[in-house]
Amino acid sequence: MLETCSLIESDIEKIEVGYSMASELFSCSKDLASKLVGVADVCKKSVWADSINTIEVYSSVVHLAITIFRGYIKRDDGENHNYAVIEELIRKIPSVFTQLDAWAEVAYACLLDKNTKLLDSILDWHIGPLHAGIEDDEVKNEYLNKLAALYYYKNSYKFFKDLERVSARHQQQCYRSVLDFILTNQHPYDLMADSSKEFIPSYESITNACDIISRLESDVEIYSCIKAIAKKVQDNNHNFNEVARKEIVRLLEVVINKKLPNPEYIKHDGFKIVAQAELLRLSADRVRNATQVNGLINQVPSISNTSDRGYVYALLFEIVDEIQLKSGHGIDRPKLLDNALNTLETLSCDSERLGRLKDICKIIYKARPETAKKMIQDALLRNVDTIRKFEIIEIKRSLFKAAYDLQKEFGKSLMKQVERDAHQLDEWGNEALSMIKDDLKVRDLADEIIHLKKGGESYRRWVIISYFRERVRC
Repeated sequence: MLETCSLIESDIEKIEVGYSMASELFSCSKDLASKLVGVADVCKKSVWADSINTIEVYSSVVHLAITIFRGYIKRDDGENHNYAVIEELIRKIPSVFTQLDAWAEVAYACLLDKNTKLLDSILDWHIGPLHAGIEDDEVKNEYLNKLAALYYYKNSYKFFKDLERVSARHQQQCYRSVLDFILTNQHPYDLMADSSKEFIPSYESITNACDIISRLESDVEIYSCIKAIAKKVQDNNHNFNEVARKEIVRLLEVVINKKLPNPEYIKHDGFKIVAQAELLRLSADRVRNATQVNGLINQVPSISNTSDRGYVYALLFEIVDEIQLKSGHGIDRPKLLDNALNTLETLSCDSERLGRLKDICKIIYKARPETAKKMIQDALLRNVDTIRKFEIIEIKRSLFKAAYDLQKEFGKSLMKQVERDAHQLDEWGNEALSMIKDDLKVRDLADEIIHLKKGGESYRRWVIISYFRERVRC
């Protein structure tokens, strides 16, 4: 590895790869990691003075030094001089925003590794002053959103009080950021996070999440958080005893009855109906569940919005399927999905129909894969007459992403079929296709990185990452 690293022609790549490899190897071979840092340092000194890429190189060095320092945090070596080195490196970064980003990355590493002493120090002496010094309110609030979980875990009472000084929109963004961290254990600076990795929040974390959900205003976001909690508890039932499950249900019922529906967003009971159904995931009493589901199904026809009514039918089908209620329990599952599909077909607006298909295609695929494949393919080849062209492009990209997530080979075969029939597409349709092709290349690279990460092939992984980063910059 040392020999290969020294053979890299580009000085900048040699520095970046050297530090990257060192960060990967630190936990298993501190000596080898030190040698790789030495190779990178020699190169750095030779290009430092006159390189037009000095700032970029320095930023890369700092970022990768932080990655190495995260290894020290995990090992808990107690070597204070390593922290002093990081402090000095970050202090020399000419951009306040880059400094703040660097400290945020270190702070999230401390939070994940439960190093509260170091986390408090970083927030008090570095992140707090840098954040407070930002003069542009919009930029300051954007950083507040990214730093929200750090502030919340340091002092939740102060966090909520401080949020009273910002707009309602930024408050809602911060609540959602904290919830995302609580439920996924991922943060805004973890760009290479493996979203397929299952994370199980503790009972205490879930009760904290229930409190924050009660502060949300959007029906959609309230429902999505309730669904996330219900599924996590259902999928990890052995981690939560009956008393804990009943208390979680009680807390979420309070939220549902207090917050849904919110007339400022949605005037019908659609999300209240499916949120109540989600709580049945936490109950093993199928007879009682079936009775409640039938009661909820009978409320769906009263939903005035056609698109939302179809969506609710699809969500109820998904829930009924996953809590294993069948015809013997008095539930007509196929009819629920038929109602969703039939309602979808009645939508006269192409953009609305494509958008709703994006929302439910995964549900359709699980029950009727061939139907879902045809619907997605037809949607990608459809020319939509609307002034909101960019919105349609994003919907089509999301549909392709869903297809790829459902089955990688299906996503690739779908791309070939769409390319074959691309002559049917108008200018905007071809623009969407071009973006989807780029998305596919990036997805393939990301999948390979995650695969290599799991396999421990450090050098090859970091060569791919350097190429991936270059693509992102371009």
